[in-house]
Amino acid sequence: MKLEDIEAFVTFVDLQNTSLAAKKLNISQPAITKRIQNLEQDVGLILFDRTSRPLKLTQNGIAVYEQCQQINQQIRQFNHLLMALKTEQNSIRIGIATSIADISLNHIMAYKNQHYPQLKFEISTGWSTDLVELFAQNKLDIVILTTTDIPGIQQDQHLHSIAKLNIVPVITQKLKKTALQTLQDCQRLGWILNHEGCGYRAYLGKILAEHQLSPNIKVEITGSKSHMELIAQGHGIGLMPRQLLEYSEYAHQLVALDMEGFPFDSLLYAKVQQHADAACHQILEDISQQLRGILGLV
Repeated sequence: MKLEDIEAFVTFVDLQNTSLAAKKLNISQPAITKRIQNLEQDVGLILFDRTSRPLKLTQNGIAVYEQCQQINQQIRQFNHLLMALKTEQNSIRIGIATSIADISLNHIMAYKNQHYPQLKFEISTGWSTDLVELFAQNKLDIVILTTTDIPGIQQDQHLHSIAKLNIVPVITQKLKKTALQTLQDCQRLGWILNHEGCGYRAYLGKILAEHQLSPNIKVEITGSKSHMELIAQGHGIGLMPRQLLEYSEYAHQLVALDMEGFPFDSLLYAKVQQHADAACHQILEDISQQLRGILGLV
């Protein structure tokens, strides 16, 4: 029985899609199918009811899947331990963009405590432009950033793309969407925005300038959760990723607006120093997966 067969089986069951499983494991779709067949032959059991669409696990398949999940998790933890023991660094310096820091920090620290308890994570938060400068000065090992300049940034061969975000204006459901159909309508209500340096705010400023307007800022505050709470209370309009809105605890209280200039795209991406060791690269990959989960993209 091969570990790669167990991994393919668990991944396919989790994703319920051969193409997605193959993409995640960076192998071909036929290879996924072959590895699952190999596992069935090795255990001597039928794991799937192939008369159903989509495929469903048999009772034996469910029991095998639960055990394989545990094996997979133990192997991942073992690999994390090996990388942590081999790393020459006692600490990993991570920079996280302000726009996603408050929704991700708890997850990242919980991940660190579970998988790398012997390492120290030194985390800095700030605007992406400032973190890029610190990264260039080799003061950060990993940076997790956002940008609205997607064509420009994608020229970077060392970029690690995490997700494309759709940024939308958001209001409380207590207000009628029909009363807010233009930028002028939004201006009358006022905006809840991050401080200067935020890319979302800069984009809004550019759109408003095209209409000879400047933002009517009601509240200037940093942090997605603070924004959502204030928006839900009806204090103004905010800008945030649609994906974050849909999977937040405030989803039932907020609604996105569609209007001229919106939505616009922002890329959530990361970089790791080229000289970084395997532990840094694995940490980046795992954090990226966590962020996709927070945004409902896995």
